[in-house]
Parts: sequence; C-alpha cells; structure tokens
Amino acid sequence: MTSDIGAAGASRILQAAQQQQKPGTFKIKTDGAANLRRTIDQLESEAGRKQIIGSALLRLRGIQEGIIPPGAEWETVGGFLQATGQPFTIGLDERGQIAVQAQSESDLLNFTPRQQEAIREATTQMKDLVKGADFEDTKRGLRAELAFGILRIEEMKAYSPPEEFWEKQFSSYAEMGRPVKLALDGEGNKIALDQLTHDFSDVEDLGDRRKLLNAMSDLKDIISGDKGATEIWHFAALGNRVDGSDYFLDLDDAGDVVVQRNKITTVTPDFLDADANNPEVTAPWQEEALRLYGEGKSFQFGFEADGQTLKVIENNVLNLTRDDEIAAGQGRIRDALVSLLA
Repeated sequence: MTSDIGAAGASRILQAAQQQQKPGTFKIKTDGAANLRRTIDQLESEAGRKQIIGSALLRLRGIQEGIIPPGAEWETVGGFLQATGQPFTIGLDERGQIAVQAQSESDLLNFTPRQQEAIREATTQMKDLVKGADFEDTKRGLRAELAFGILRIEEMKAYSPPEEFWEKQFSSYAEMGRPVKLALDGEGNKIALDQLTHDFSDVEDLGDRRKLLNAMSDLKDIISGDKGATEIWHFAALGNRVDGSDYFLDLDDAGDVVVQRNKITTVTPDFLDADANNPEVTAPWQEEALRLYGEGKSFQFGFEADGQTLKVIENNVLNLTRDDEIAAGQGRIRDALVSLLA
C-alpha cells in the first residue's frame, strides 16, 4: 500500500536527511536536495493559489447575496457578472493578483476560431435566457406577495389586528360594505383597491372596463337606495355587504359581471401566471447555465473532450485550481525522494 506524501511530510524528510549523519549512513546529494526543495516550493505555491481562489469565490458569493459590499475592482466586476448571469473567468495574473474577465470581452486565445465563435454566440444567447428567467422570477415574487396578502386577510378575519397601511384600509372598506380587492401597485406593493372609487384602468380591454364601470355605478345606486337589486350579482354584493364579508366586482369567462371573494385564484392577474416555456431551453448547456444562475453561482464556457460540444464550467475551487498539477507535484516528490535515497 502506497501512502501519499504531502508537502509538509516531504519537507520533514528533507530536513532530517540534511542533518549530521551517523557513521555508516548515506549522505544526501546537495543538488538533489535543491531540486526537491524547488518541487516542494512549487507544490506549496499551488496550494496557496487554491486558497486564494477559494477566498475570492466566497467574497463573490457574499457580494451576490448582499452580505458584503464590493471593494476591489475585481470584486465589482465579478459581482456584476455573477449577478447578471454572464460567463467569466477568474484566476491570478502574473503578479499574483486576482483577475476577473468576462468571456464576452476576452480574446479567447485558448480556443480555436470555431470554438471562439461558439462561445460568443452562447454568451449572446445567455442574455435572452437570463432576461426570461428574471421575468419569471419577478412574476413568482409578485405571486408570493399576493399569496402573503391573502394569508393576512384570512388572519384578520380570525381577529388578528391589521398592522400595515393596506391591511387597515382593507379592513375598513370591508367593514363599510364597500367592494375591496387585494392588488399590487406599480412597484409591486400590496394595496387595498376600493372599487367604488376605482377607474378600472388596469383592465386593458375597453369593453370589459366599460362593463365594470357600469357595474360600479349600479352598485352605488343600489347602496344609496336610488335603484333596486334585480340581477344575481346585485344580491350577492348586498349579501356580502350586510354580513361584512370582503367582496369585489369581476367578470367571468363569458364576460358577465360577478361578485368574487379575495382568494389567490381570484386576485392573481393572468399575466402573472407561470410560463413553463420561458425561457425556452434548447440545449443542455443552457439548462446548466440557468441552473447555476438561479443558484447565484458563476460559470464560464468551455468544451467537452471532443472539442465540439459546448459545456458550462462552474467557477468553483475544484475547476479553477490545477489539482492535476498538485497531484503531479506529489508524484515528483516521490520520484525525487527515491532518487535521493537510492
């Protein structure tokens, strides 16, 4: 069974070999010791590089999550590229400083002209993919905002006192018997929409908007006593008004006026529905790149062993540090020790 010899272990063997030898024992050759020392120094340098890259990746993750602000230029550039889903490389320059470069701005000299073209095309496609993913994330966030609002409405019905401004408005409108709907303003904040003063400008179809405006006018007249209830939705609105339940005016699929309760299925507009085909993924690398982007991780483009198939390489310590060279360095230490002890 062969044991791995690390830099520290090899260094101790070397120091012991260089000490005063007892009579009858071998004496290590000076040039061989120097070669071994250089091998050890190189291995330790690679290990230090690995630690620096690992720390850099942790800082970028902290910047991505808003835990720490970017300081150095590479942090600002890397944080921006990671947050926007752009592929980039990260490593150490000739001075041993951390360097970050977007592949869209790189000369890509390590790749063939055909590979360079494929990477640039993939980088362009990523912009549309990220835009689609961000749009779906935004819709998901808005749906969650409405869902939380519905939860608060149910809690307030169970005698949990209103706290936020919209909650107080909603409770007040409901208690007065006014049609009130949970909605979102232009900035995605929850609001209580009093339909008796609403212009229904959020309804794009002009015919549907006119129906709701007429229904609002009818409801005002019914509440004031200037008009009697004659339609089903009239009685539904009055029934909710009497018992203090929340309700609002809406249109069904046939375009007829109906009375709805505030539920996640009734207050969520159609344009917030999830689209499983957005963004549309047509290649494995796109799926992997979107996965890493969704997890807040950075990546770069490369190629499979065939040199033709584009692949996504996650920017992590394993991929960014030359572990194969460290293993080769350990092998060189073994060879040097065998040579010295022979």
